Amino acid sequence: MKDLINQAKEIAAAAAAEGRALNADERATVESALAGAKALKADADLRKAVEQIGSDLGEVKPQAETKGRTAGERLINDPSFKAWHAAATSNGSIDGRSLVNSPAVSVSGIKATITGASDDYAGTLIDAYRVPGADASYARENSVLAQLSATRVNSDVVDLARVLYYGGGQSVNNAAGVAEGSAPSESTMKFEKVSLPVRDFRSFLPVSNRALADAAQLGGLVDAFLRSGILEAVEDEIVSGDGSGETIEGILEVSGTQSVAFDTDLITTIRKGITAVRSVGNARGTLAVVMNPADMEALDLLNDSGTFYFGGPASAVTPTVWGIARIASTAMPEGQAVVGEWSQAVLFERAPITVALHPQHSDFATKGLTAVVASWRGTFGVQQPAKFAVCDLTNGS
Repeated sequence: MKDLINQAKEIAAAAAAEGRALNADERATVESALAGAKALKADADLRKAVEQIGSDLGEVKPQAETKGRTAGERLINDPSFKAWHAAATSNGSIDGRSLVNSPAVSVSGIKATITGASDDYAGTLIDAYRVPGADASYARENSVLAQLSATRVNSDVVDLARVLYYGGGQSVNNAAGVAEGSAPSESTMKFEKVSLPVRDFRSFLPVSNRALADAAQLGGLVDAFLRSGILEAVEDEIVSGDGSGETIEGILEVSGTQSVAFDTDLITTIRKGITAVRSVGNARGTLAVVMNPADMEALDLLNDSGTFYFGGPASAVTPTVWGIARIASTAMPEGQAVVGEWSQAVLFERAPITVALHPQHSDFATKGLTAVVASWRGTFGVQQPAKFAVCDLTNGS
């Protein structure tokens, strides 16, 4: 600005010393110099005004920048910004009220107020906390499968010999005391052969090859999801399968099990079922009753003027009724329960659950996809159906 003013003064002084007026070129040069000086002065005044406003707002003066640092590094290492960030996260979580009060920081000569307020979670300047891994505990508890006996087989068909019980009028026990020299009465024991075809359970998920390569945990999650899905399907059919097509014949459809009608209430009906499997089925092992969670809840809430029959909400004991274990399973339809000696129900496994990758499925190879396929082969059978009683808990409603 001073140079421009001096230039104008020198031209004007030279013309005055010669006793003449400024010529056209000199006048243009003087006017241009004066205009430039005025513009620079206006800019200087504006900067002073802006600096004064920043001072009034408590602006921290820019710190000396370190050569070689990026703008982002200079920002996060600025003392005023670091002090604010520490205060905003002092308790280990973000204080949302502090986000809009972040300081102004000078970066490469540009002043800007940096705040955490944005459309992103927790602000663009604060990394969201990422929970490591993923929760894979979504799988259903397969409580019925846990009650069964299990064995491996090496055939596609399982032939099961069932004893036809006395209660069905098939086998007859004529054991009795006899006089010396007399012949005893003849007893009869009859069997039936039941052929159980092995069923093939399968499921698959399409997954991109890139996802499998880039997300190491994804393979494990897909594997766990497919395996649990197979187990759920098997358990559902073990309870309710009708044996048609490719389904398993479930416990509710097995011929020879006992039926117990509703009697008074849930407690009485279940007790009738226990009597049936003990007296008619000659059950001698450990019994358990499998019921739907809704019926389990109804049983738990039974009370006498506020006094719960089964311990109430503060009870921490294993759920039982009449001394036998109560097993909750969503595979069991609501309104039905099965009392039985579950060791007499057998899961026959032809091939364990396997999970394999098949990139050649359909047009997956050209699309960069892989079919992740889970499969299991096996079947289910009841050796002594009379040791199970299907109880109606609804009184026909």
